[in-house]
Amino acid sequence: MSRKGIYEIPKPEDVLRISIEILEEYGIVSSLKMLTKLVNMRARTENSRWRIGPQRLRKIVAVSKKVEIDVITKETGERLEGDVKCMVCGEAMRPEMNRTLDGDVVVLGYVCGNCGYRTGMEKKAPLRYTFRLR
Repeated sequence: MSRKGIYEIPKPEDVLRISIEILEEYGIVSSLKMLTKLVNMRARTENSRWRIGPQRLRKIVAVSKKVEIDVITKETGERLEGDVKCMVCGEAMRPEMNRTLDGDVVVLGYVCGNCGYRTGMEKKAPLRYTFRLR
């Protein structure tokens, strides 16, 4: 039986270490696709069966607080309501509220308690992620 095609998922610590090494070497990586490619190439030098997908990579580096992620977005025209998920790490976002001079409470936007991403009241779609060390 051939073992070709079987892969392993590296531990989050290994993914973060490799990501930091790459960002130290390149400074800025201007897309999630490119960072995923570079991390997978470097990971395969350590273990030829390691593979990591872009969503898992993005979530690991986002929650580490060691990597700064800039998100270029486009507005969808829809208003954010109800349970809002973070477009960087996927966790639930909490509303940022303010009290008006009349005493009413208004929601200004949403913030992720996990990775720190902030957004306004309009739903946005990510176009490009840019990564750099903090």
